[in-house]
Amino acid sequence: MASIITNLTTDQIAGLSTTTISRLGTADWAAFDAGKIMALTPSQIAVISTASIAALTTVQLTNLESADLAAFGSAQIRAISTAGIAALDSADLVALTSTQFAALSTAQ
Repeated sequence: MASIITNLTTDQIAGLSTTTISRLGTADWAAFDAGKIMALTPSQIAVISTASIAALTTVQLTNLESADLAAFGSAQIRAISTAGIAALDSADLVALTSTQFAALSTAQ
């Protein structure tokens, strides 16, 4: 599927169903460049597995928009690496809810 992801346009990425997004594996997520990450909608973001989130690079995480980060559930927030949390900018951190902040570990 990663080779298919590579060939999709940003409009096609934005049009993928949440069912399709939820079925993507870590190898598929590695194929998402900055434009494809930015094309994701908050509803798509909300269904990404914790394993896939844990596999995202810091570059991929920094390309998520604040509204996308706000769509993460507590388990997804906990799955972000310490380096990934450190790479977020202040607008991203402000977008997090109190529940999301509470989900962060001390190390994060």
